[in-house]
Amino acid sequence: MTAKLITAVAVLLFASTVSAQVFIPRNQREHNYDSGSCVYASCVTQLRQAGAPKLARYIRRNFAGGEYLGDFDRELRRWGVRTRFTSNGNKTTLDFAHTRKLTAVITYHTNHACLFLGWYINPNTNRITHAYVLNPNHPNRIETPTYVTFMNNWRRNDGEAIVIVPRRAK
Repeated sequence: MTAKLITAVAVLLFASTVSAQVFIPRNQREHNYDSGSCVYASCVTQLRQAGAPKLARYIRRNFAGGEYLGDFDRELRRWGVRTRFTSNGNKTTLDFAHTRKLTAVITYHTNHACLFLGWYINPNTNRITHAYVLNPNHPNRIETPTYVTFMNNWRRNDGEAIVIVPRRAK
């Protein structure tokens, strides 16, 4: 009985530390496609999460290949999609996403876009210790780099982020 209780508590504690701020069901996570569509794959996942499945389907069917986040942000805005964008590693854009339980398409690995799912804030210190990142090359797992590692990788790779802002979020 004691071993089962300890195992149950351990599972609950571990689950609470690896649960991303934004939960995206596995069937909603777009896998990278067509040899390098990581910006589009991440954006498709983000649009599904933001409640825009029609635009997600349109992008998935009509866009493939490499893309710069800044160029794609301009395209989204041209289509009337509300976004917040940074190209200089401004953490306030990620904080905006985190506090509203939104995601951000980010440049995280070299020449590779991923989806920022939020921060892990240590409840004892109230400090950010890790980030949650969904890599479209491996959509079945969540990466949890330390805050310092995340910020260094993100800023070294241009520090770009697009947050799609649903009409309900301000």
